[in-house]
Amino acid sequence: MNDTRISGQAEVCLKLMLERNNQLFSEAHRLSYAALDLLDRLYLDWKFSASIMRGDEIPISNILTPSSTYG
Repeated sequence: MNDTRISGQAEVCLKLMLERNNQLFSEAHRLSYAALDLLDRLYLDWKFSASIMRGDEIPISNILTPSSTYG
């Protein structure tokens, strides 16, 4: 009877660990995409700034709606 209780506790513990593991992987996935999005935005901001510094002609729509620059 004692073995059954230990086995049941181990099963509950395993389920909790798997659930937490899934939560951590989901959070890591979300953070990874957020980081990639931030890097893309920084790169595009840099590219836009470099265009201005070079004196390139920049369409007025890019100035009025910079979010459109990001896709």
